[in-house]
Amino acid sequence: MSADKVIAEWEAAVREDAHSDAADPMPPPPPNADQTGSDTPSSPIHIYTPFNRNNVQRFLHYSLSQLPGAYTSLDTNRLTLMHFLVNSLDVIQDDRLFNPLKGEEIRTRVKTWICNCCIRPSAEEAGFIGGTFMGLPFNSEPVPVAVSPKPAGSIHIAMTYCGLLTLLALNHDLATLPYMEILNGLSNLQNTTGPLAGSFKSHHEGSESDMRFLYCAVCIDRILWKLHSHSLPYTGSKYIRPSLILQFITNSVTYDGGISLSPGLESHGGSYFTGLAALSLMDRVGDVFDGAGVQDAIKWGVNRQIMGMQVSWAGGVERRGRG
Repeated sequence: MSADKVIAEWEAAVREDAHSDAADPMPPPPPNADQTGSDTPSSPIHIYTPFNRNNVQRFLHYSLSQLPGAYTSLDTNRLTLMHFLVNSLDVIQDDRLFNPLKGEEIRTRVKTWICNCCIRPSAEEAGFIGGTFMGLPFNSEPVPVAVSPKPAGSIHIAMTYCGLLTLLALNHDLATLPYMEILNGLSNLQNTTGPLAGSFKSHHEGSESDMRFLYCAVCIDRILWKLHSHSLPYTGSKYIRPSLILQFITNSVTYDGGISLSPGLESHGGSYFTGLAALSLMDRVGDVFDGAGVQDAIKWGVNRQIMGMQVSWAGGVERRGRG
């Protein structure tokens, strides 16, 4: 289907939904405290728009075919956007992508595209990049290329994380991927010496090293664990050197019970979530936090619980305390 036809269908669908929404009056907001006879001061009335599932569904499917121009700056992160699109469709129970009878064609297209983001710069290393445009020809079969010259963009740990999670959501058989080479590539991104020992770089060609990429590494390792270790309990494999990870997280625990992105920095909601999540995935929380430490960590998180935008990135807590 051409891009012009996709856009035309999208615009027609939006006009149709706008017309149907106009025919249905918006439900009134709930009464405030004063109207119910309470002595509690009234809170401001928030005008809200009902969730329009059809519009959201059409936008997500449109974006699977062609991203809107506003996303040009995210060109090297297309795999992350694909992760958001597929999981959003999963959350709203989309019957086109996830229906086993209707969605096989589109699922195959999506899985083929994701698998084409998996590269093997050498026979020993593999991983995902942000998009198939980054130096490689597109392969029509849903399998990664064998071995190819290293493209302009190198393997990226966050793209590998997004690629594997999205394929899992689509029930793709991960055994078709070069998973041992992915684990080797993951191991090569870990810092093994210096003050950042245990943390991970995002890619080979110069990168920050902090708790975000450590979390991605543990997730990747956990996802691929059963493919090579079967039913053994997971506590972290040799590919991510669990002892170094525990050392890095321990050194990143702050005086107030939070966790920083790396040793010596302030506690932060994002690093608090990623650090604790990594420990939980490895069943190693008790190796870093003793009884009193667990209570301090719980207190830190509870005191920063909020409702609002961006909380999912930080496990539902504020990024920093209020000073």
